[in-house]
Amino acid sequence: MIEIDESIIDPEELFRRIKAKVARYRPKREEEIDDRVGGESPYGIIFPYHLFHRGERILLVGSRDFLRCFSQQLSVEQYVSLSGSIEVAMQDRRVELREADKLYTCCYDFVLLAVRKKERAKAIKKRLVELGVDEKIIKWDGESYAVADFLHRVYLPLLEHLRW
Repeated sequence: MIEIDESIIDPEELFRRIKAKVARYRPKREEEIDDRVGGESPYGIIFPYHLFHRGERILLVGSRDFLRCFSQQLSVEQYVSLSGSIEVAMQDRRVELREADKLYTCCYDFVLLAVRKKERAKAIKKRLVELGVDEKIIKWDGESYAVADFLHRVYLPLLEHLRW
């Protein structure tokens, strides 16, 4: 039998250490948010697993960079199933969906908007609803896609809620 030194696993100490590490990251303000990922690795952006249950089928709709990052993560993690992806181009506040036929040919439980800017997400959602997608299955949490934003807006509040 292995004996565990409980002082090493003190939940309060663990929480304090995690909070100190997370404090090094600063979430972005709305005006700093960009829908390009740039040279970041696929894990500089985090798929919002907290929005879905294991095994659900997801159709991604959004910017090319986010589609690439999310697709790579989903292929590795396999928590949810990727049904397809649709790239979006914005022209003078007009939403252009490339390969919009996937809305009707793919089998999916939810549509995830893969953009960070709230105004773009609203415009894309409006266009999807116009094309017949049920508003209730469209999900977005762009404010938690970047690592720093996720840590501050999702992870720490969850830890605080689950504290022993």
